[in-house]
Amino acid sequence: MKTKTEKNMDINNIDLFATKKKAEGKRVALYDGANISLTGTVAVVDYEGGYYPLVDLQIGDVANWDQAEIDVWNTNQGLDKNTVDMIINQSMWPSHETNGRVA
Repeated sequence: MKTKTEKNMDINNIDLFATKKKAEGKRVALYDGANISLTGTVAVVDYEGGYYPLVDLQIGDVANWDQAEIDVWNTNQGLDKNTVDMIINQSMWPSHETNGRVA
């Protein structure tokens, strides 16, 4: 699993980021990194390996949305739970070998 730490992203700009990725034909899913031993909320993009750690520059800390906030944001992007799981699995574990991680 690779991080794009050089691209820590301000969660307050996540909608703009998602719009730009959509123009490239990609979808962005948010995920609770704690589920896979990461700190805070992460963004994962279709057809890109790894993840983007999210920070909240307004508070100066790691973004840590609860599952309800993540679910609302993903739903607003047109993503259901199965689609989010697929994006996570294909981006985080490109071998498609999930070993029970998300799916």
